Amino acid sequence: MNEEMEILKTILDYINKLEIEIEKTAYLFISGKLDDGNKNIPLIIDGIQWVIDAINMIKYNNERIVQTEKINPKLTQLLDGYENGDYILTGDTFLYEISPVIKEWNEILTLYANK
Repeated sequence: MNEEMEILKTILDYINKLEIEIEKTAYLFISGKLDDGNKNIPLIIDGIQWVIDAINMIKYNNERIVQTEKINPKLTQLLDGYENGDYILTGDTFLYEISPVIKEWNEILTLYANK
Protein backbone atom coordinates (compact mmCIF):
# COMPACT_ATOMS: atom_id res chain seq x y z
CA MET A 1 0.00 0.00 0.00
CA ASN A 2 1.46 3.35 -0.93
CA GLU A 3 1.79 6.25 1.48
CA GLU A 4 -1.21 8.14 0.07
CA MET A 5 -3.50 5.14 0.58
CA GLU A 6 -2.26 4.71 4.14
CA ILE A 7 -3.02 8.38 4.81
CA LEU A 8 -6.44 7.95 3.23
CA LYS A 9 -7.23 4.92 5.38
CA THR A 10 -6.18 6.85 8.51
CA ILE A 11 -8.33 9.82 7.49
CA LEU A 12 -11.37 7.61 6.90
CA ASP A 13 -10.95 5.90 10.27
CA TYR A 14 -10.60 9.25 12.02
CA ILE A 15 -13.33 11.08 10.12
CA ASN A 16 -15.91 8.48 11.19
CA LYS A 17 -15.05 9.14 14.83
CA LEU A 18 -15.09 12.88 14.21
CA GLU A 19 -18.61 12.70 12.76
CA ILE A 20 -19.86 10.96 15.90
CA GLU A 21 -18.21 13.51 18.21
CA ILE A 22 -19.59 16.46 16.21
CA GLU A 23 -23.14 15.14 16.42
CA LYS A 24 -22.77 14.24 20.10
CA THR A 25 -21.46 17.72 20.86
CA ALA A 26 -24.25 19.36 18.87
CA TYR A 27 -26.84 17.61 20.99
CA LEU A 28 -24.99 18.53 24.18
CA PHE A 29 -25.24 22.22 23.28
CA ILE A 30 -28.83 21.97 22.08
CA SER A 31 -29.87 20.22 25.30
CA GLY A 32 -28.07 22.80 27.46
CA LYS A 33 -25.24 20.55 28.68
CA LEU A 34 -22.73 23.32 28.10
CA ASP A 35 -19.91 22.04 30.30
CA ASP A 36 -19.78 18.75 28.43
CA GLY A 37 -20.12 20.48 25.07
CA ASN A 38 -17.39 22.96 25.90
CA LYS A 39 -14.95 20.13 26.68
CA ASN A 40 -15.39 18.74 23.18
CA ILE A 41 -14.91 21.92 21.15
CA PRO A 42 -11.08 22.05 21.24
CA LEU A 43 -10.90 18.35 20.37
CA ILE A 44 -13.28 18.77 17.44
CA ILE A 45 -11.54 21.88 16.10
CA ASP A 46 -8.15 20.13 16.36
CA GLY A 47 -9.66 17.09 14.67
CA ILE A 48 -11.09 19.13 11.81
CA GLN A 49 -7.74 20.85 11.33
CA TRP A 50 -5.93 17.52 11.27
CA VAL A 51 -8.40 16.13 8.71
CA ILE A 52 -8.00 19.24 6.53
CA ASP A 53 -4.21 19.00 6.66
CA ALA A 54 -4.29 15.29 5.85
CA ILE A 55 -6.86 15.66 3.04
CA ASN A 56 -4.80 18.41 1.45
CA MET A 57 -1.92 15.93 1.13
CA ILE A 58 -3.99 13.70 -1.15
CA LYS A 59 -4.03 14.66 -4.80
CA TYR A 60 -5.43 13.17 -7.99
CA ASN A 61 -3.76 14.42 -11.17
CA ASN A 62 -2.08 17.10 -9.04
CA GLU A 63 -5.49 18.41 -7.90
CA ARG A 64 -6.92 18.16 -4.42
CA ILE A 65 -9.82 15.72 -4.34
CA VAL A 66 -11.69 17.64 -1.63
CA GLN A 67 -12.14 21.40 -1.50
CA THR A 68 -11.67 21.89 2.22
CA GLU A 69 -12.23 25.66 2.12
CA LYS A 70 -15.97 24.97 2.03
CA ILE A 71 -15.97 24.55 5.80
CA ASN A 72 -14.42 27.95 6.62
CA PRO A 73 -17.63 30.04 6.66
CA LYS A 74 -19.32 27.37 8.75
CA LEU A 75 -16.51 27.48 11.30
CA THR A 76 -16.85 31.27 11.39
CA GLN A 77 -20.57 30.88 12.06
CA LEU A 78 -19.78 28.38 14.82
CA LEU A 79 -17.33 30.79 16.43
CA ASP A 80 -19.78 33.70 16.21
CA GLY A 81 -22.55 31.71 17.87
CA TYR A 82 -20.24 30.41 20.56
CA GLU A 83 -18.67 33.79 21.36
CA ASN A 84 -22.13 35.38 21.57
CA GLY A 85 -23.33 32.73 24.00
CA ASP A 86 -25.87 31.39 21.52
CA TYR A 87 -25.44 27.72 22.32
CA ILE A 88 -28.47 26.62 20.34
CA LEU A 89 -26.88 28.21 17.26
CA THR A 90 -23.60 26.53 18.21
CA GLY A 91 -25.31 23.13 18.37
CA ASP A 92 -27.28 23.76 15.19
CA THR A 93 -24.12 24.86 13.36
CA PHE A 94 -22.38 21.66 14.37
CA LEU A 95 -25.37 19.54 13.39
CA TYR A 96 -26.66 21.23 10.23
CA GLU A 97 -23.63 23.01 8.81
CA ILE A 98 -20.40 21.31 9.85
CA SER A 99 -21.54 17.69 10.13
CA PRO A 100 -22.86 17.58 6.53
CA VAL A 101 -19.53 18.90 5.21
CA ILE A 102 -17.61 16.25 7.15
CA LYS A 103 -20.00 13.58 5.83
CA GLU A 104 -19.49 14.85 2.28
CA TRP A 105 -15.73 14.64 2.71
CA ASN A 106 -16.14 11.10 4.02
CA GLU A 107 -18.21 10.12 0.98
CA ILE A 108 -15.73 11.64 -1.49
CA LEU A 109 -12.75 10.02 0.23
CA THR A 110 -14.53 6.65 0.40
CA LEU A 111 -15.26 6.81 -3.34
CA TYR A 112 -11.64 7.77 -4.03
CA ALA A 113 -10.37 4.90 -1.86
CA ASN A 114 -12.57 2.40 -3.69
CA LYS A 115 -11.62 3.44 -7.21
